[in-house]
Amino acid sequence: MREPAGWPTVTFHPSQHPERLADELARALKLRKLPAKFHFLTPQQARRWLAVHAAHAPSGGALAATTAAYREVFQDLARQLRNLRVQIVSLGCGGGQKDALLAGALHREGCALRYLAVDAGQAFVLMAADAVTNAAPPCVARRLVADLDKFDGLRGFIEQDSKPDEVQLYCAFGVTPNTDANRLIEWLARESVSDDHLLINANLYDPDDPEHDLPATLTQYDNAETRRWLATFFADLDWPVLPDHLVFCLHEQESPARISANLILQETHSITINSETFEVPGGACLEVFLSNRFRPTDLTAMLARSGFGCCRVQETAKSAEVVWHVRRI
Repeated sequence: MREPAGWPTVTFHPSQHPERLADELARALKLRKLPAKFHFLTPQQARRWLAVHAAHAPSGGALAATTAAYREVFQDLARQLRNLRVQIVSLGCGGGQKDALLAGALHREGCALRYLAVDAGQAFVLMAADAVTNAAPPCVARRLVADLDKFDGLRGFIEQDSKPDEVQLYCAFGVTPNTDANRLIEWLARESVSDDHLLINANLYDPDDPEHDLPATLTQYDNAETRRWLATFFADLDWPVLPDHLVFCLHEQESPARISANLILQETHSITINSETFEVPGGACLEVFLSNRFRPTDLTAMLARSGFGCCRVQETAKSAEVVWHVRRI
C-alpha cells in the first residue's frame, strides 16, 4: 500500500516485526520477567506513559526548575557546535520533549540539523519527530522503530546521507532506568567514533539521605497513573488484571538500586502466541516493570571505562536527576 503524499516514513527494524515480538513475549512470560519495551508499543500505552511522565517524572512538565538544568547543558553544547552540521540520534526518544529543547538550542546557534528518532513504539517516533521539527523547522527527521537491546549496525543507519563533516550527537534520555546501563554504554562505545557526543541522564538516589533514599522515590512509581499505564499491557491481552493488583518492591541492596512492579497471578491464565498455547500458573510472580536508580559516581565511572571523556555534569533541581555531556575519545 502506498503511503499518502507527505505521510511520515517509519522504518521498522526486523526485531520489531510482529512474529519476533510474539516469540519474545512468549519467552518473557515463561521467564516471568517482562522487558520494558512491551509497555511502549501501542498508542494507548504511549498516551498513558506521557501522563505518567508529566505527573511524576523529575523533569516532568510541572518541574520547570529541573527542565532548566537541561536547557543550560543544551545551550552550552549548542554554543560549542555553532554553525556545524549536527545529527541528533535519540535512543529511546519517548515523546521527544528534551530532544525538542536541544534541537531548538542548536537551531538558534545556526546548526544544520538532522534528527533520528529511535524507540520501540511507533507512536513515540512519530511524536518525537514532530516535536523536534516544530522546534527547529529546517530539521530533517527520520523515524526508526527498534529494540535497543537487539539493534546492531546502528552506525550504518546513522551514516545514511551523512556529510563527512556532520557531527553525531547521541541522546539517551530516560533509557538508563529501564535497561542495563553498563550494556547500553558499552554498546554506545562500540557504535560511536572519536569526537562523537553523548548526552545521557539517570534518575538519582542517595542511600545516606532520608529525603533522597530509595523509599523517598517510591511515590514516583506507586501512583494511579503508573498503575494504569502498566495494566494496559494486560488489558491488551484480555487478562483480568486491575491496576491495584500490582505490588511495588524496593531493591536497595542491588547495584544499581531499583524499584520493581510485580504481579502475583490469582489464577492460571492461558495464552496463545504464534499458534502455541501455554499456561502461566496461578501463584506465579511476574516482574512487570523495573526502574534503576543511580548515584552520580556510578554512571560517571561506567562512561569513563568505556572511553567517554566528561565535558559537563549537571545535577537537576532537588538532586532528582543528573545529565552528562560526554565525548568519545
